[in-house]
Amino acid sequence: MQGDQKDFWKETKDMKKEHKLTFHEKIQRDGMIKALQKTKGHVSLTAKL
Repeated sequence: MQGDQKDFWKETKDMKKEHKLTFHEKIQRDGMIKALQKTKGHVSLTAKL
């Protein structure tokens, strides 16, 4: 299991290097973060916003 976890993190780091967020994606991400903070992490409530 440790090997799988290390591979996952390596792949995640590689993905971050490959893809930069566009302006639109950054706005969407920030909106989702604010909504999750407002609902204290309740995803179903966030979806209703």
